[in-house]
Amino acid sequence: MGLETMNLYTSSGKTKQRRGIAALIFLGLGAMGVGTAAGQVQLQRRGVNASRGISQGAALPSSSSPVQAFVSSAGTATTLQVSGTGITFTCDPSIALGPAGLCASLGTVISPLYTNTFTNAKASVYITFDPAAGLADTTQFFNTVTYATFYNALQSVSTGPAKAFVPSTEPAIFGGKRINVPSALARVLGITTADQGGGDGPVAGITFDSQLCTTPGTGTCYDNYDFYSVVEHELDEILGTASCIGFPSEGTLSNQGNCASAMDQFRYTATGTRAFDTIGSIDYFSPDGGLTNTQGNLYNTTSPGGDWGDFSQSCKFVQDAGACPSGLLAANSFDITTEGPGGTFGPEVFMLNAIGYNLKPIATPSFTITPIPPAEIAFRGVAAGFILQLKSVNGFNGNVTLSCSGGPAGSKCADFPMTVKVNGTAYAVSGILFPKTTPPGVYTLNFKGVSGSLTSTATAKFTVK
Repeated sequence: MGLETMNLYTSSGKTKQRRGIAALIFLGLGAMGVGTAAGQVQLQRRGVNASRGISQGAALPSSSSPVQAFVSSAGTATTLQVSGTGITFTCDPSIALGPAGLCASLGTVISPLYTNTFTNAKASVYITFDPAAGLADTTQFFNTVTYATFYNALQSVSTGPAKAFVPSTEPAIFGGKRINVPSALARVLGITTADQGGGDGPVAGITFDSQLCTTPGTGTCYDNYDFYSVVEHELDEILGTASCIGFPSEGTLSNQGNCASAMDQFRYTATGTRAFDTIGSIDYFSPDGGLTNTQGNLYNTTSPGGDWGDFSQSCKFVQDAGACPSGLLAANSFDITTEGPGGTFGPEVFMLNAIGYNLKPIATPSFTITPIPPAEIAFRGVAAGFILQLKSVNGFNGNVTLSCSGGPAGSKCADFPMTVKVNGTAYAVSGILFPKTTPPGVYTLNFKGVSGSLTSTATAKFTVK
């Protein structure tokens, strides 16, 4: 999130883009190791708008430089790398300025959040802390490609429905602009095979205020912001939720980079009407050509000071332009997978899915029924029974109504209780009485459990003597 977009062009055609609230200072390109194999590559910086501004943060290590060379005034201690499946964090020694154990927690809290939701979420992120920083500040690399390159890559990789609403020819509203694809997304889409134009170093860096809270209501923290919510916001932008357009404090749009981002393809004002270069209209993310306004999101179009690619609803979504203090209110600790109605996916999940991050299949909650033992011996005219073990599958939590049937003519079967609450493992008893006239033999009993539209069945054998 931020206020200004500025670009510095060099003779090699590379650009650097910075966003922030304070005056911007450009780093030299020569030391950054920025490559141009897949087209023009940009370094972009953006920050979270809180109660104080964004300042100069630590530089992002280049792929050709050891991360130990990029340390803050905290010293030259060895960096800590946290491995997560697909999402990896490398922490600068300045992590010591934050709460103890913070770096290690990223691999257990943030990494699984994305890799359990998407099949191909990948990023390598360098983390620094700075007591003079704003709430958070992100530095990342972009691959700038033609519209055709982006379109073909998205159609090839994406399994989501939103790709069907991206036209094969560039919409006129973009005016022939190139498409900015973040380094992390460029690798997922196969646009490039290496980070930063070469090597395999971090694709982005995040600098955090050193006094952020790690959990709501814990400790004395600056402005009581929830650390993990801020991490998600910045990581979303690293993966691709940012816009190419800046929204400066003067209230005018700025697109000096002459580009459109991957996410700009899904910004609408109405069904079939894209939005890109206007202020004051009602803009929203839509995965289906403007028909659906996912979770009622609204992009920032009227509040100077917020990033054009963030939402305008304070304290509702992770990608809101204004960060929400949460230390005194746990409800303000947001999560992209649970901030929707009833704890469902927020719009950020559908945004990332639209640009090429494929959702993992959602397993349907259900339950199983297992008779214990699977076979029993009964005598004519004497009651016998089975224990029925019911188990939740994929987090099932609900009431199950039981019934039983089968056996020879005249037999009677009943379940006790008839309705069982299942949230993990539960048990019931199924009893049966065979008439004294039942011929000896082996009979099959059928067990059935129903919960709404879900049904589970099982069978057991009775040997009658």
